[in-house]
Amino acid sequence: MSVALLEAVNLFDGNGAIIFVQRQTRKPPVFHVVPCANIRDSPSRPTAHEPAINILLVTEHICVHTAMFANVIQSIAHDPAVLTVCAESEELAVLLVREATTICCIECGEDVHD
Repeated sequence: MSVALLEAVNLFDGNGAIIFVQRQTRKPPVFHVVPCANIRDSPSRPTAHEPAINILLVTEHICVHTAMFANVIQSIAHDPAVLTVCAESEELAVLLVREATTICCIECGEDVHD
């Protein structure tokens, strides 16, 4: 676990969730939502040899800003630099994943309701 990830987990007092984005060649990304409490309680601890990672932080306030919310969803769905997202709540993380998945499915021609 990187120091950045541990700090992100602690940012919302362990109440949020982390979205890990697994990007694949020519396929939609796969999203994994992990509650921050699960990560914080993990026996893994940061070491000096862990590489630095970029983390996109998303708070509940994004939901009231339609254009910003859409931009965050597009970034999660398409930006290859976005591999880790820290959401303020687990509910927000699930919403972000659902919206990003919907965009990817529509673009790939997959049925959104599967």
